[in-house]
Amino acid sequence: MQTTRQRNTPSRDIDAEIGRRAHMLMWDAKRKQGEVAEQIGIHSDSLSRKLKGTTGWAASELVAIAGVLGTSVSYLVGEAEDPHPGMGGGLRGSLPGLDSNQEPAG
Repeated sequence: MQTTRQRNTPSRDIDAEIGRRAHMLMWDAKRKQGEVAEQIGIHSDSLSRKLKGTTGWAASELVAIAGVLGTSVSYLVGEAEDPHPGMGGGLRGSLPGLDSNQEPAG
């Protein structure tokens, strides 16, 4: 019987990066895998495979886990370096200044 080796493809690489970043955020926040899995609506075993990069992420799962972990999808996929945009970095610099009534300052 012949065994096949999994090759690192761009999609596997991005799945592994998403998993790495999500796992580090979970670790930093002391969030348990079972708790996070329940909050995003998947089984803990499935989340484990996703965090390891062996199973791909659906777009809806990315949005859900980003929300649960207080980050952005851009951070999870490696397009942004700030894991917590809106808390002193990230997109803030590109938004107009708002006053306490959420109206443009001026």
